[in-house]
Amino acid sequence: MTGISRSRTTGCVAIFAICATAGCDISNLGIPGFDRPIPTESGPIDPAPDAAGIIQFRDFRVVVAREGDTIGRIATRLGMDPVVLARYNGLPSTYILRTGERLALPDDGQIAAVQNGWTPDVVSGALDNLPATAGKPAENPPGKQLTRHRVERGETVYSIAQLYGVSATALASWNGLTGDLRVETGKSLIIPPQDGVTPTVRPAQPNVPGTNSPVPPPPSTVKPLPKNEPVEVKAPSGPDLKPPPKPAVKRLKFAVPVKGKVIKPYSQASGRAKNEGIDYQTAPAAPVVAGAAGEVALVSRSLGGLGTIVLVRHPDDLMSVYGRVDDVTVKKGDTVRRGQKIGRVADGTPPVFHFEIRRGTQSIDPTPFL
Repeated sequence: MTGISRSRTTGCVAIFAICATAGCDISNLGIPGFDRPIPTESGPIDPAPDAAGIIQFRDFRVVVAREGDTIGRIATRLGMDPVVLARYNGLPSTYILRTGERLALPDDGQIAAVQNGWTPDVVSGALDNLPATAGKPAENPPGKQLTRHRVERGETVYSIAQLYGVSATALASWNGLTGDLRVETGKSLIIPPQDGVTPTVRPAQPNVPGTNSPVPPPPSTVKPLPKNEPVEVKAPSGPDLKPPPKPAVKRLKFAVPVKGKVIKPYSQASGRAKNEGIDYQTAPAAPVVAGAAGEVALVSRSLGGLGTIVLVRHPDDLMSVYGRVDDVTVKKGDTVRRGQKIGRVADGTPPVFHFEIRRGTQSIDPTPFL
């Protein structure tokens, strides 16, 4: 995918992941690089297996497991001893194969070496649960061998691939791993060769997944730590060490929005006694003014018995609410100044005006602001 920007690549990966989960066909998406098979990083695409499931490479052969295959079934199909096939791959005879997983096939000299007691090494794991074979192991078994890796706790496909310097795609393909690329602790993975060369383990790097990060020796191993001695701490005193006074909070001052008598003050009590603002009894058609400068946020008809209401937004996240207003002279988005007339008290017997101050969505007592 050379030449695609990093952001475009990230988007492609996200689309690919979604389509893969949904099981849709990505060949019609028109995304560069996803309209053809993805090559592995370890060489050209492998040749197809023959009728027996065997793939012939330059220096070795492998057999691809089919659905339901066991080591015994593959050995019977190829006319081999299942114990030899299992031991040559560093696997127990009871090993459960994944569909598409590959087993390395020994040549005649290697078969003889295995029958004589030789077992190839499996990296990162002891060869357990293998049947005992009498005889002295061969010191120099003939031919090339593929490397197998026993999965340890915490390892992933990516950490193992990085450990051997191979492609995670090729590693998954060679071992018949499913789309989630999950590997099980204790399972054996065959490491795909690169151009006919068997990979070797790379030195572990710091913070590579599946490996331990090096821990530097503590300073106490170089220079002993000082002895613990009690330290007396005296509390500070004196006139100069008094805590500084708290800064005064500047409160926005509101003009009383109407001339009238308070008939119901602000109250947080429950039931009918609760009032989220102040109610004023006024003269008929008494003018209503903006309590402070701000911007009209809403002019609307209320369904809660307040008739037409006007909301004005102020600094410090404050909002003033004017209820039971008629003949409104402002509209949403208008800027108003302190004391500017915005309407009149609606008709009533007697006329009653409702006023609130809110901080955010929470009502607060308007009295300290007036």
